Parts: sequence; C-alpha cells; structure tokens
Amino acid sequence: QGTLLKKSQRIQTKRVQMLTLSQPWLARLFGHFSLIFHGFTNSREQKSKFALLGQTSDDINQQLQAQQLLALSDIQKLPLQRYVPAYFRRLLWLRGILILLLGLLVAVLWQSRVIALSTGVVVFFVAALWLLADFWAYRRWHGFCVQDQVLYLWHGGLGQFWQVLPLRQVQKVQLVQSWFFRQNQLVQVKFSTANGSVTLAA
Repeated sequence: QGTLLKKSQRIQTKRVQMLTLSQPWLARLFGHFSLIFHGFTNSREQKSKFALLGQTSDDINQQLQAQQLLALSDIQKLPLQRYVPAYFRRLLWLRGILILLLGLLVAVLWQSRVIALSTGVVVFFVAALWLLADFWAYRRWHGFCVQDQVLYLWHGGLGQFWQVLPLRQVQKVQLVQSWFFRQNQLVQVKFSTANGSVTLAA
C-alpha cells in the first residue's frame, strides 16, 4: 500500500479469524467490493485488519475459495433466516423520528434565515427518501445462515454488507436483551473473536 511511503502486510490464511465484505452504494454502480481479513500478522499475536479495496466479484470468489469458503454467488443462494417483522417496525419508528427531527431542524434553519425554504425542502425530501429507501432495501435483503460450521451474515440496503465467521474462531458469545427485545421475545446475539465480532440483530 502507498506511493511515497510504502507499507506491506502479510497474513497467512490459517491466521484469518473472520472476513468482512462490503459494497457501498456507489461501489455497486461499478461492481466493486472491499474485503477485510481480521486476523493476526505474526507469531507475536499482533492483531491486524488486512484490507483489499476495489475488488471484482471474481477477485472476491478467489479470496473466499482460498479460505475454503463458499463463493459470493453461493452465499447469496443460501436459505437465509430472516429477522422477525417486529424488529423492522422498531427500525421504521426510529427512522420516522429521525425524519421528524430533520424536518424540525430545516424549519429552524429557515426561520433563522440560514437557508432558503426551497433549499430546505429539497434537502429534507432527499434525506427522507434516502432513509426510507435504505430501510426498505435492508428489510428486503438481509439474513443469516450457518453452513459447514461457518456463519454467513448478510445486511442489505442501498449498500451491501457481508460477514463470514468460522464458528471455531468464536471466543465469546453475548446475549443482549433490551426492553424492546424482552417485550417481543427477541435477543441480540454477538459472536466475538480476538479480532472482530458479528452481531445477529434479532
């Protein structure tokens, strides 16, 4: 990595604990991904995150196969378990409150003559549509699955986000239950490794 100041990292495949694969909305237009290896770089147990940016789907599949994991197209075909509808009703309420607060902020800025009314209205509607579109996409594309002792977690949305965790790497499991989760008989499960974590939201 780098041009003037170069930095090189090396990580053995057997020392990788988990992988994070992401595709922000802008990268989706170009078919690019970023891949992060969470693991250790040397025998001193030094934690490291090794990132590959601007990867194509073929590059990603090659890296996953090197880790003896499913290809990305196969991950997307897995019978994913979905979160319950109550979780998304809560998310919709939270986003609704956020949109309401954004509307109040725009009104205050307009009253203070910081921005013009037309500018405030445009900003408000663009932000509100973005939040609602991302919510709709997240609800439509998400899920998790355990296949061959590997946990695959997929969060959809305007961007895509995958986490791949071999369960043999898990060092701690946390069960978190807020008031809302208790009322709906849900639990948040967090799997932690020495260098990263995966959370099943509901």
